[in-house]
Formats: sequence, structure tokens, C-alpha cells
Amino acid sequence: METTEVITHIVKRDGTTERFEPKKITNAITKAAEALGYTQSAVSQMIQSLENRILWKMYS
Repeated sequence: METTEVITHIVKRDGTTERFEPKKITNAITKAAEALGYTQSAVSQMIQSLENRILWKMYS
């Protein structure tokens, strides 16, 4: 039987722990992408490519 882990909290760089809020992560990624001149679509494609490479390495 496969178990699924759910992220409920994150540890910040300063060592504090906060509740995980996906919307905050999305907003941060979007702001960073805009600062670099990327669209949200381009970032989504980059993330998907990274996920595929990680999965390929894990299962091949």
C-alpha cells in the first residue's frame, strides 16, 4: 500500500516554522518569474520539466 505525505508546515530560512500555504508559494514564484521576465506559463513548463527529470532519475 502506498502512503501519501501531505505538507502541513514549512521551516523558513530563519528557522521558524509556519503553516504551509500553497497560495503564498504560488505568489512568490509568480513574483520571481515576473521579475525575470517569464510568464506563469513558462514557469509552469519549467517546473514540469524539472519534475519529469527528477522522476526519471528516481525510477530509471
